[in-house]
Amino acid sequence: MKIAVTDTQAQLPSQPRQQIVVTNAGSKTVYWGWERTTAASGANQGLSLVPGAILSFGGQGFNVGAPLFFICATGETTDILYTQR
Repeated sequence: MKIAVTDTQAQLPSQPRQQIVVTNAGSKTVYWGWERTTAASGANQGLSLVPGAILSFGGQGFNVGAPLFFICATGETTDILYTQR
C-alpha cells in the first residue's frame, strides 16, 4: 500500500490490525505519530522517519489498530509504503 505525504497531514486509518510495517520510500523526511496534532516541527513534532528507514510494530496480542498520522515539512513530499495484518 502507498500513501503520498505532503505538508498536509495524511492519515493511515484506524482498523483492526496486529502488525504494521512502514517505510519511507521517498527522498524527504516524514514525521509520524498517533496524535491528530502530529506536526513536522514545533511542540507537536512527530518522530522522524528518514528516507529508507523502516518502522515495524506488532506481535501476538499487540493492538496497533489506532490511526497513524504522517506529515512532511512545508513544501516537501514523500511516499510511505506499508503492509499490515
